[in-house]
Amino acid sequence: MAWPLSAWSQWQPRQFIGLALIGVFIYLSATVWWPLARTYYRLTAVTFRPTIQAEQAAASLKHDTPVSQSLLKENRLIIRSQHGFQVDAPIILGQSDDDLLKGAGLDPQSVAPGQVGRSVISAHSFIPRRSAYATLFFALDRLQVGDYIDTYYRGQHARYQVYATWLKSKDQALSELTATTEPILTLYTCSPVYTSKQRRGIHAKLDQSARLESASSSLETLSATWFN
Repeated sequence: MAWPLSAWSQWQPRQFIGLALIGVFIYLSATVWWPLARTYYRLTAVTFRPTIQAEQAAASLKHDTPVSQSLLKENRLIIRSQHGFQVDAPIILGQSDDDLLKGAGLDPQSVAPGQVGRSVISAHSFIPRRSAYATLFFALDRLQVGDYIDTYYRGQHARYQVYATWLKSKDQALSELTATTEPILTLYTCSPVYTSKQRRGIHAKLDQSARLESASSSLETLSATWFN
């Protein structure tokens, strides 16, 4: 039932402004602040969890006890950028949405990390799913030329150094994934966050000064370098 005109006439301008502000607050909470809060929670969960794992591995070395064998047996991608991008995640063979909820996905059509050719690894920047890896490459844009990337795959360690970054449309990004005769690692993810319109990625060359070695000895060297 409609209100009488006399009832509306009793409302003051300040009351209308108050109702309008309440409406704006509810709208922003539902469309902006809450999604940002969820993104922040997932991002911090992914950012700090790997760091704690690495610190535990380093602590075991300082006390002259063996590194957990589970860390040595896993295929892993490890990034310690000086610009705020930290990753320690399993490498999963496959790049479906479900695969990427389990870690960083290695393209089955690309070569194994450390081998001659292009190794292609992708991960989610953001996906509204409950997973520790739903925002694994959220901050991939912080990875810069000169940063190092370590892979542990099938018991072998390889270290790469970033030499190029790129941002292209979904179709144009295919040109960044072509075959090569050099040992190259390419990482990429969807961009901007919440969309898949573009692809953001990096290229890294195998560091020839860091020879390929077994995962057990290289992980000890890497941990000692980071935390001592």
